Amino acid sequence: ALTLIEPLLAVIGEVSGTRAATPFRDPIVGVREMVLLQPHYRQVFFERFGYQSPLYGQIDATSLLQTSQHTHFGLMIADDDPQVLDFYDGVLGLKRMLDEQTPYENATGSRRIFGLEPGEGFHMVDFDDPSSGHALAERRSGKLKCVRFSADAKIERRLDRSRAGCLGYSLYCWRVDDLEAMHRRIAASKATGLSVMQADEFGRRSFTFFAPDGYQWMLLQA
Repeated sequence: ALTLIEPLLAVIGEVSGTRAATPFRDPIVGVREMVLLQPHYRQVFFERFGYQSPLYGQIDATSLLQTSQHTHFGLMIADDDPQVLDFYDGVLGLKRMLDEQTPYENATGSRRIFGLEPGEGFHMVDFDDPSSGHALAERRSGKLKCVRFSADAKIERRLDRSRAGCLGYSLYCWRVDDLEAMHRRIAASKATGLSVMQADEFGRRSFTFFAPDGYQWMLLQA
């Protein structure tokens, strides 16, 4: 069955990605978000207003839903250790762009999406393409959004159904310039289940592993 969470408003408290907005003086910058819950994954659609970010999603007017390519993708974990996500910038080399706590009172646009109860919150960490900049005009599609809840959060653990061979959203895939060098870096990290490098079904050299947070990744030779 499909479940639809109607569009919700979330105001972004910044102007051009550089400073906090001044009430009554600066234009409102925000997004409207709508979530489609499907049996094997969640899909989020958003409409931005009050700002432009030309490299972060280009609308294709000829597409069925008149949307852009994927701008970001996400993962959720329940863990009290903030260092569990250090793998993504420390080993994979992604750029950490956001690292902040969001209490229930401030989660106006995500309470229903995450099913938050009063007193609950989450920690959001964003990792960007290494070539992305901080200004809105310099941000690029491909952001990894990591939502970290407390270890005692009421979240069903589904990592055993989020790996290669499972239906739906099963693993994360990333292309790299030097596959051998990345294989060595990951072998020396806290990642587990590192496979040998081999050709995939399309003849591309690749390998898989499990990140310290438990999610499975595949890296491909660019």
